[in-house]
Amino acid sequence: MKVSRREFTIQALGVGAAFGLGNGIQALAAPSGFGAHVLRIPNTVSVEFEEATERATRSGTSWGVKDAVVETLPRNNSLVIRLRTPSSAVRRVRLVWNASAPASARILNDHWERGYGDLAWQPVNSERVLPWYTVVYDGKVASGLGVLTQPAALCSWRIAPKEIHLVCDVRSGQNGVRLGQRTLDIATVVALSGTRHESPFVLTKRLCQLLCSAPLLPGHAVYGSNDWYFNYGKNSREQTLRDAGIMTELTAGIANRPYCVIDGGWQETGGAGGGPWDRPAAKFGDMADLARKMR
Repeated sequence: MKVSRREFTIQALGVGAAFGLGNGIQALAAPSGFGAHVLRIPNTVSVEFEEATERATRSGTSWGVKDAVVETLPRNNSLVIRLRTPSSAVRRVRLVWNASAPASARILNDHWERGYGDLAWQPVNSERVLPWYTVVYDGKVASGLGVLTQPAALCSWRIAPKEIHLVCDVRSGQNGVRLGQRTLDIATVVALSGTRHESPFVLTKRLCQLLCSAPLLPGHAVYGSNDWYFNYGKNSREQTLRDAGIMTELTAGIANRPYCVIDGGWQETGGAGGGPWDRPAAKFGDMADLARKMR
């Protein structure tokens, strides 16, 4: 069946709405799969200072080395990680759990910012960095583990054949963090267990909903055009207005209006040249006037 460009746009909007995340999170039972390991107190904790990395000594739920104390507190199917270090500068904290990955496991990564064609299911690899969260699938059941959004560190996982690692980068820029009398709430670890009747896609969706209980979502489907992906910075005022006209034609009669993103190229340095971002290129002129004409 031949579908017009306008019909395709309308159908795509419906699909996008169908896959939108809900605002609520279901009540969760305690995980029992591979991810459940990270909800207990880790087997080892090490602290990277500016001078060297040292292994901490456990005392109950706390781990100490020099004047640094890492707390690992199991709470309500989660693990809260906190750091106190009155005088020493700390760069990273590493937690390790003894856990055997399924022999046939495939591991899905997230990314620090966004994927560039490198999100993939791959075999266990202890050198592979898994930012924020990861999903482990043994061919039958998927398990997910991650940290709640807005942690106080750049958090990444490593899945080794016999271990799970969580690396928490708490640096301030390039320097170790110096807390004084403050306590740093590094992150809260959570996990989910799937079932044999649940696809890895559905488990991953549930995990992402768990990681962010109050997402800042718009009240409507967001769609439109971004000129980077067909101009790559070689854009202009005239071309931008023409692109907005094409979007208008494709979406005539739809109450939810599209967006048109003017990406790199509008600024004085042009293309992917970076800032300054307060001065447009001569070929664009007044940006407020252009925005009015686009609307």
